[in-house]
Amino acid sequence: MQARGCAANTVQAYRTDLSQFALFLHPRMAGHPAWGLRDVGPDHVRQFIQDLTERRRKPRTIARKVASVRSCFRFLRDEGVLDLNPIAYVNVEAVANQTETLRQDLLEEALSEGAEGADFRSVRDRAILEILYGSGLRLRELVSLNLSSLNMEQKTLRLQDGAHADDERILPLGSKAVASLSRYLTRRADQLVDRDISQIDAGALFVNDRGKRLHRRSVQRIVARALPADGEGTPSTPQLLRSSFATHLLERGASVSSVQAMLGQTSLPIGTREPSSLQHLRIIYDRAHPRAFREAGGGPTPDAGGVEAIE
Repeated sequence: MQARGCAANTVQAYRTDLSQFALFLHPRMAGHPAWGLRDVGPDHVRQFIQDLTERRRKPRTIARKVASVRSCFRFLRDEGVLDLNPIAYVNVEAVANQTETLRQDLLEEALSEGAEGADFRSVRDRAILEILYGSGLRLRELVSLNLSSLNMEQKTLRLQDGAHADDERILPLGSKAVASLSRYLTRRADQLVDRDISQIDAGALFVNDRGKRLHRRSVQRIVARALPADGEGTPSTPQLLRSSFATHLLERGASVSSVQAMLGQTSLPIGTREPSSLQHLRIIYDRAHPRAFREAGGGPTPDAGGVEAIE
């Protein structure tokens, strides 16, 4: 850093950040006398970021510390000390955001309680929650869904990720989401059967009582009303369900690259193997998602067939 002409304060901050990372690693090296820098992997970096986030460090502070660690490992790689830079395989923003999640048991309880209502709104709201948690959709993606986005026979969801027809991703749907969507589609048809088709958004998947596509704010209210607030009374949000989707998959063994693919994070780190097909994602999803077919008995989990689904 000094060789680059950096200010003394910058050098001191860099030294402090690396010292903190070393102190974080120290207890994890206990009992491994041969442990060294070559043993530092992406999981250590992710745990470091999560530790900083749980300690309520400001995003700017976390970004600086991560930049210091990244620079250190890049230097070591360039000098031939290391073959790879472990932080190159970590989506820093995703890991930092995933710390704020809903507990799985509370989420399951809330979704189970919401299964009783049979009126149009109750059935619709349950389907929205199942899709948000079951597929990790962004809010804008959810409100943009059309009937044509669904393939109920294949149990998949097709999303448009860009302006071109080829810019899309196809996601597996779990048994709970499929069941909720089936109920909702029936209630939706009943709700709109007598309405003038010119006065409704006929192609929209999620609509209000009058047949108009739901607005973002309406979905935010649905989520906040249905799911428990945190200890400080902060209401739940669609983004919190998206983060919970990612975190719960990772906790149950799904690979980072697969979760990133399902989230639509297209800029995967160099060297990370991107899932090659929907079948691969289906295998991972059914093994790892709490509300997938593996637990619900909606069908057998596909044979991995030698595919390394869980990394």
